[in-house]
Amino acid sequence: MVNGGRQSEDGSLQLAASLTERMVVPDHELVRSIGRGSYGEVWLARSVLGALRAVKVVFRRNFSDGHPYEREFSGILRVEPLSRAHEGLVDILHVGRHEPAGYFYYVMELADDAAGDAPSPGGAAPDLAGYQPRTLTRELKCQKRLPFEQCVQLGLALSSALSHLHHHGLIHRDVKPSNILYIGGVPKLGDIGLVGETGDSASYVGTEGYIPPEGPGTPQADVFGLGKVIYEASTGLDRMEFPALPTALGEGLSRDHAAELNEIFLKACAPDPRRRYQNAEEMHADLALLHRGQSLRRQRKSRRREKRLILASLVAAALLGLGIGSWWSPRYHVSRAKSGSPPSEASVAQAVDLSRFQNVTLSSNWTRDFPGNNLSSLPSGWHQFGPAQFDVRGLVQISGGFLESHDLFYPPEVRGIPVNRRCARLHFLHGTVWYAETGLWVASYIVHYVDGRKEEIPLRYGDHLQNWWWHPQWPINARSANVAWIGTNAALADAPDAKLCLYAITWHNPFPDAPIAAIDFVSTRSAACPFLVAVSSD
Repeated sequence: MVNGGRQSEDGSLQLAASLTERMVVPDHELVRSIGRGSYGEVWLARSVLGALRAVKVVFRRNFSDGHPYEREFSGILRVEPLSRAHEGLVDILHVGRHEPAGYFYYVMELADDAAGDAPSPGGAAPDLAGYQPRTLTRELKCQKRLPFEQCVQLGLALSSALSHLHHHGLIHRDVKPSNILYIGGVPKLGDIGLVGETGDSASYVGTEGYIPPEGPGTPQADVFGLGKVIYEASTGLDRMEFPALPTALGEGLSRDHAAELNEIFLKACAPDPRRRYQNAEEMHADLALLHRGQSLRRQRKSRRREKRLILASLVAAALLGLGIGSWWSPRYHVSRAKSGSPPSEASVAQAVDLSRFQNVTLSSNWTRDFPGNNLSSLPSGWHQFGPAQFDVRGLVQISGGFLESHDLFYPPEVRGIPVNRRCARLHFLHGTVWYAETGLWVASYIVHYVDGRKEEIPLRYGDHLQNWWWHPQWPINARSANVAWIGTNAALADAPDAKLCLYAITWHNPFPDAPIAAIDFVSTRSAACPFLVAVSSD
């Protein structure tokens, strides 16, 4: 049912009134129009229970033919259950269509009032006639720019929402301030009707300035758009001015804070896609680092310095004719798992007992994504993997951006894994749940000696470990690790070329005569989410 419209002098609203009189949204009264787009209109509505909702009506007459209309409807049906599974997306509560009148509609939760009057628990708003949805666009008109922590929270909420969509093979296609709504004070991605499947090129959707040079239609293009949103929110400048910075800082944004956010949007919106965040999880991990009070600038500066030092040492060693590899022992081959009993007394190899710290079984789907996605095919017990024998019983999973974006929370660190022996070498069997930029520091093993000394073993993605899912289009070898095991599981049944991979590294102890007390396993909270399968020593 639709309330009567107002009459304009030229009668232009008469046509609109005649069209909307035919609109029927069951159990809802359409109060008034609050927004209009290329294909449809958004209405303020009241349910039979008195709750206020937003209803978008999409008309068949606004499409050149029936195919794109049906495609949009199918997209809404796919997004509808996903929207309610993540707090960063506007909830779609109901979807329907009216064939005789030629439209479909979907009912959504209503955004906060831009005037600052929040709806009451019963759903009634103070002023229906003056209601306007609170969007990021309106926030920036009022505030010019957002304080540092609000920018970080905005980026965390939306990068997590994008990750949720991308993980299910969907893209938003038009991330911009006017499509970001505040509901209960929380920023959410709206205009969810624009969501399409990854790689969908049937329609060119997007807004100039938020689209990367290569065009829309990919998860990375969504991340590019979010980078421009953070740029506008933090600088108060228009996205077309990117990468210019304001001459004066506003309240709530120090020079250091501005520099940290600059690191985020410069990487998100780099002209070269290879230099950008490869996925929303990577962006979320960097924003989470800022939220914890750490410095992204210092981390990246330290990483660049370490790369230069490593390169210099390699060049020096080559000039001196020295063999490289006395510290890490990479062998680029795949070792078949060889079964065996525990090492004999004649062997010095010993397992480090991880049983107290294991939080994932080999048969569990701990990432909660695809049925049968586990490591049940990994041989358990004593087996040869890569450079050493390992006693495989389960996994020690630590936290990271990908898991946290799916509301899966593991400890950021595991400390005090007992060793209590002297050894010349430690061997580690491990992997990661997700991808990261090659060379990114994703975790560390910290070796504690009985005498109080400690040594840190940094783990860098692509050097010492990689994603446990591997596809032939990606490199399988890590630069300083063995491909220790290749297997499969039920989740890969439809992708016979894809495999599961685990990696092994050997660390040479610089103090073999000093007893090692314990090992810590510490995450940097990157998107990669490392896990440890087994440790042995000799």
